[in-house]
Amino acid sequence: MMDKLSQLWRRLLFYARRYQFDRELEEEMQFHLEMKAEENVAAGVSPEEARYAAQRQFGNQTLLWEASRDMWGIRSIETLFQDLRYGARMLVKQPGFTLIAVLTLALGIGANTAIFSVINSVLLKPLPYREPDRIFQVIRRYPQGIWAEAVSATKFSFYRQHNQSFESLAACDILGAGVNLLAGDEAHYVGSLQVSADFFPVLGVNPLLGRTFTAAEDQPGAGRVIVISHSLWQRLFNGDRQIAGRTVTLGGEGHTVVGVMPPGFQTIPSAEVWMPLRAVFDVADRGNIYLMLGRTKPGVTPEQAQADLERVRALMRKDYPNHVGDNETAGVVGYQDRLVGDVKLPLLLLLGAVGFVLLIACANVANLLLSRAAARSKEMSVRAALGAGRLRLTRQLLTESLLLAGTGAALGLLLAHFGLKALIALIPASLPRASEIGIDPPALLFTLGAAVAAGILFGLAPALDAGRLNLTPALREGSGRTTGSASRARLRSLLVASDYRASNRPPISPPCRRNFARVCRSTSRDGHSTTWENRTLSTSRPITFARWPFHCGRAASLRNATAKAAPA
Repeated sequence: MMDKLSQLWRRLLFYARRYQFDRELEEEMQFHLEMKAEENVAAGVSPEEARYAAQRQFGNQTLLWEASRDMWGIRSIETLFQDLRYGARMLVKQPGFTLIAVLTLALGIGANTAIFSVINSVLLKPLPYREPDRIFQVIRRYPQGIWAEAVSATKFSFYRQHNQSFESLAACDILGAGVNLLAGDEAHYVGSLQVSADFFPVLGVNPLLGRTFTAAEDQPGAGRVIVISHSLWQRLFNGDRQIAGRTVTLGGEGHTVVGVMPPGFQTIPSAEVWMPLRAVFDVADRGNIYLMLGRTKPGVTPEQAQADLERVRALMRKDYPNHVGDNETAGVVGYQDRLVGDVKLPLLLLLGAVGFVLLIACANVANLLLSRAAARSKEMSVRAALGAGRLRLTRQLLTESLLLAGTGAALGLLLAHFGLKALIALIPASLPRASEIGIDPPALLFTLGAAVAAGILFGLAPALDAGRLNLTPALREGSGRTTGSASRARLRSLLVASDYRASNRPPISPPCRRNFARVCRSTSRDGHSTTWENRTLSTSRPITFARWPFHCGRAASLRNATAKAAPA
């Protein structure tokens, strides 16, 4: 095994010092020729005839050169390098064709890379918390698929006391608030969020400096303490490592900074300052509503957690019937699923749309390659007549297609980098994990995969067509220009028809487009949203009909629904 690995390593090193090997091989062959010529001269042959005789006795030098290369290198890699060099020369030889094909592929691959970067950051990448699959949000379910996420302080306290499936339960405000923070002589408007003492342990994140809230600090009447984000610490306090214990003015009152969270830590709603929630069990208080999160105990399944919460709900229904609805049931939903639930479908639809654009680009480039193959039919026929097999010709054309796709992918990656910046500027601020969007290693792998898939897709038809060459008509063609075979013409016609059909028919059906627009309208840039809960229209802020792009009829219907839903 070690001998094989050592031999493989020597063969790979051959390409790192290839020119040195060629020079040494040439010197060695020249030495043997000179020695043989001297022997012939010593035997009484003239110098010129001695040199010719030495060359005849030595044999075909080119064949010996190739045999030595095969012994020291790997033939398939050598052939690949030859195909790449030849393909690069052919692309440079036709700059107009290369420019059009590369730009077409760059637009398609770049758009797919940009959208995949968004999907990877928002949907696929795990949350930056410890064991995020154990974090769930507690919700209220109602018949007909209606659910609500807000819970009262009383319900949160009761669930935290009586559940048996969660390590801890935490709560936070549904909406964050803006507050002025005084740093030096200048006030800065920052986002704040009230959270319970168990909030940070539930997420499984430890502070970079200091600590988080204690249970005593989460009680009414306790001292004013805050935890700040890493970005705020860097921006306003210059990364002062003695910040823990320092008093700052927040909202006109002094607060003690007890901790700094690590880089990249975010909450939903987003905030840069976190304050204690101080929720209390009060059966008379039904106005304060919060989001409730929990971290399950090891080995507890979502079904077991939901059954346990349903048991607690029944117990609370018995003790405090006014705090539990008649048709209400308890439920849990994965925290990551909850965060991305409203944007998952629109993002997937958008990825499908740009994927369709890449297919159109591949069809266009395949058509260009078929036209180019018609002009190169005599070249391929000559190579076939000289001994190149169908597999060799197919491999050469596929290598050229992959080289073309790789160039388009490199340019597409550059377009995706700048296009992603414009896309982030247009994305609503309420999009979860928007700050994490960027071109990362998974996006680079996606670009590589898209380039390889596109290269094979648009290069397969010309490559297979080259394997069906009829040598006699192509070699008789004097000018090297030909109209191509009937199968090639039919394939080009099919590609043109498919391209026309795809370009004139949107890849997303009207219902899907309406759903996409509806979901996008449901979340505004300032993070406020409207939802239907238990057949009652609720909104996190007063409805201003001028802000909503409804038609007059829809606006009138919404006014009527609001009037009917309002309490008497």
